[in-house]
Amino acid sequence: MLGTAIQICESIAYEDACYTLVGKDDARTASQFVLVLLAAMLATSVLIVAAKTVGAIGAPELRLVSTGRTPSLRLPAESSSHGFFSHAWGTGQDQVHTIVRRLQQLLPGVRIWLDVDCVDDIGRLEESVADSATFLVFLSAGYFESCNCRRETYAALATDRPFIAVHEVDCTKGGASLAALRAECSTNCVDVAPPAHPSYSGPEEALAKIFGEPPVVWVRVHAFQLESLKAIALRMLRCTPVYLHHAAILAGGVAVPGQVGPHVFQRLVTIFVCRGNDGALNVAAEVAAAAREGRGLLSKTTCRRSRASTGTSTDTRVSETATVEVREADGALDGGDNRADAVLLLYLTNRIFLDESGAVARLVRRAIDQRIPFALVAEQDPARGGCPFRQCLQQTPQVLQQPPYKLYDALAVPLFTSEEHRKVSLRHILRSMGAVQCDAGLLQRQWRLLRRRMAVVCHPPCRGIP
Repeated sequence: MLGTAIQICESIAYEDACYTLVGKDDARTASQFVLVLLAAMLATSVLIVAAKTVGAIGAPELRLVSTGRTPSLRLPAESSSHGFFSHAWGTGQDQVHTIVRRLQQLLPGVRIWLDVDCVDDIGRLEESVADSATFLVFLSAGYFESCNCRRETYAALATDRPFIAVHEVDCTKGGASLAALRAECSTNCVDVAPPAHPSYSGPEEALAKIFGEPPVVWVRVHAFQLESLKAIALRMLRCTPVYLHHAAILAGGVAVPGQVGPHVFQRLVTIFVCRGNDGALNVAAEVAAAAREGRGLLSKTTCRRSRASTGTSTDTRVSETATVEVREADGALDGGDNRADAVLLLYLTNRIFLDESGAVARLVRRAIDQRIPFALVAEQDPARGGCPFRQCLQQTPQVLQQPPYKLYDALAVPLFTSEEHRKVSLRHILRSMGAVQCDAGLLQRQWRLLRRRMAVVCHPPCRGIP
């Protein structure tokens, strides 16, 4: 198009058209304009390619904690893929595609059979299952009602493939409880002598294989999603030839550079909880234990750095003074006991603000009035009182939703039950209380302290710690 514009500008018959097209009076200035645009386009293309290249090179990869190296992905001689991912299209397709793509980023070279990538003939599903080292099952509502999903399951049972179950717990995303999934399996996996597994003995065989090991819980939120992916990858690696014979290498697990690590407070912090906030005291105790864990790791790191820098074994331990004190806020705040490094932990469940005396709401107002920052923790397990946020919102007094309080301007940290996700939840709670990661540098620590002081003295009253 620009070349055509130059040709028009060179023609005497179209002098007015030159200015109309490119805003120039003659062919020479039009040519200069074109060259500038071409140079800008080429420079932009080079920058985009460079950015993509740097991003690909710097993309985080899974590494073994024990060696610090990327894991071996050598396959068994009889397999051409590391896993066959079975899922119900209606309730699990989007999630499984996300899992596979992210695993391919974290484990470059991993081969996972996925229908949209590999299916050529639906009649060869059994062969594809037999050709995979592991069988991954995405447990969502309707999985066992699918004929093809049952075919794949029977084929995996017949070939005695290791099962890796991934559980979708979010009912709004097609999830279901484990009890419901077990019942669905018992109801539907009753085929008699299916072609893929003529010696199939009934639902008990499928239940034992699929639910024998606790499933990996699938969580979407970034930091928690990474933990789900790490757990899936670790189970897949355990079935590869190298780690079948050297299981100790995987004892420390896997890690990703930049993941959320242990956190530690830089000084004594008091966590206030309300007696009427059921469960808050137990959560605060877990947070305190996580802070002590971080303190211990920081002490070991400090000792190693000291020995490395001096060449001696001098012990320069970080002070082992308790970093967290958990106290009931009832009475303490009434007496004005608002310490400089104090934080109120509010545990959001389906019972929040339902105490008959209204003590929790009054205590939250008093804490905000006294400029005590708070940390919101949202329980995710329905068995422990977890509920949709709108339910907590409906139970919250209007005065706490409006200025100057605006309780929910602060983001709540989701608290999960599964071990790997709960660990990350506790670290995020510590971060929301002003803790810093153990491997943080001096500047980062000082910046964190400064932000905490700003959170305490800000006006209007703070709505949480940044």
